[in-house]
Amino acid sequence: MFRRECKQAAVLVLCLPLLTGCWDRREVNDVAFVSGTGIDKVKEGYRTTVLYPLAGQLGGVGSSGGGGGTSGSRSWHLDSVTGTSLKETNNIQQQAMSRQLYFAHRRVLVIGEGAARSGLAPILDIVARVPQNRMTGYILVTKGDARDFMDVDVEVEKIPTEMIRELALNYMRTPRTVKETVHALLSEGMDPALPYCVVDRTKPGRSGQQKPMMKLEGLAVFREDKLAGLLKGEEAQGVLWAMNEAKRPTIVLPAPGGTGMQAVQFAVAQTRIRPVVSGGKITMRIDIRARGSIAENQSNYISGKDYTHAKLEETLNRKIKSMVEKSLKALQTEYGSDPVGFGDILYRSEPKVWSGIRDQWREKYKEVEMAVSVHTQVQHTGTIIKPIGRKERMMNHE
Repeated sequence: MFRRECKQAAVLVLCLPLLTGCWDRREVNDVAFVSGTGIDKVKEGYRTTVLYPLAGQLGGVGSSGGGGGTSGSRSWHLDSVTGTSLKETNNIQQQAMSRQLYFAHRRVLVIGEGAARSGLAPILDIVARVPQNRMTGYILVTKGDARDFMDVDVEVEKIPTEMIRELALNYMRTPRTVKETVHALLSEGMDPALPYCVVDRTKPGRSGQQKPMMKLEGLAVFREDKLAGLLKGEEAQGVLWAMNEAKRPTIVLPAPGGTGMQAVQFAVAQTRIRPVVSGGKITMRIDIRARGSIAENQSNYISGKDYTHAKLEETLNRKIKSMVEKSLKALQTEYGSDPVGFGDILYRSEPKVWSGIRDQWREKYKEVEMAVSVHTQVQHTGTIIKPIGRKERMMNHE
C-alpha cells in the first residue's frame, strides 16, 4: 500500500511542470507588437525608432488606408529616443510605455545612412543575440534618417512598415533578411548589399499639394560592415544581374536598325559564375542567360517572317554585358565592395588558392578579370506582333 502511494506521489510530482498553467502569459492588451525598427547614428550614440500598430484603430468604422485611422487619426504610433547604446534606447522607450515592447513580430529593420556608414555590426549584434528578435525580418538602408523615412504616411497600406516590406519583396529575387545579412558579414569573401530607399514627393490627383512617398532608389553596397556606396539606375541593376538577384528585369533600348525604343521584360534570368585560375591570374567567368518578351514597341522594328529576334537579342546581349561590366568595375575600383561574393565563390571552388590569398583578397579583388557573356532569348511579342500606328511600308523587318 505504501509503495503504491509513493508511486502516485511521484507521478503527481512529475506532472507538476506540465500543470503550471499560464504563469508566463502575456495578454494582448499588455503588449505593443513592434512591426518595424529604425536605427540612426547621432552624437549621443544611437537613435532607435519603433513603430507599432494601434489595434483599436486598425479597421472598423471610420478607418482609412495608409496612416489614417479612426476619426482621421493614425492607426499606428512612432516612438523615437536616443541613447549611448541600442539596448539603452530600448530601456528608455520601455520606461515611458504602459505596454511591453514585443519584437518577435518585427517585419522590417530600417538603417539610416549615417548608421550604415558607421557600421552594421553593433546593430546586428543586438538583433541576432536576443532570442525574441526575428531574424527573417527584412533589412533596408534609407537616405538620411530612418526616423523620417518611417514617419511617412502611406496611402496603400495601413501602416508604413507594411509598405517598406513590400518594397523589399519586389526589388530582389531573394529579399535581404537580417539572417542573410549576418551570414554575408560572417562569410569570407563576401560583403552585404541591401535595398536603398528614399523619401520622394508626389502630387496625387488635383489636390495641388505634394505629399511625401516611399520609393526604392537602388542598392546600398558595403565593405565589410560599413556602407561603401549607393548605387542607382543601371549601376544597381548591373550588380543585381551579377548577383543573380534581378527580379523580372526590364531593359529599354533603341530598336535595332530602326527608329524609336523598345522595352523587353525578362521572366527568367539566371547567372552562373565560375572562377578560373591560371598562372596566378584569377578570372571570373560570368554566364548570364535570360528569356523574356517585348513589353513595349515604339519603333519601326518588327520580327522576321519566322518570328525570330536575332538582331534584337544581339542588341540586348551587348546592352546587358556593358551594364554588368561597368557595375563590376565600379565595385572593384571605386567602392572596394564584393556583394556578388566572388571571394566566397573562389573559396568554395579553389580552397587551396584562396588559402594563399585570403589575407590579400581586397587588393587581389581589384585585379580580378571579369569575363561576362550574355545570351538572351526573346520568346514573345505579347498579344500583338506589329507596333500599333505604323504602316507596313514603314516597318523594318529582320
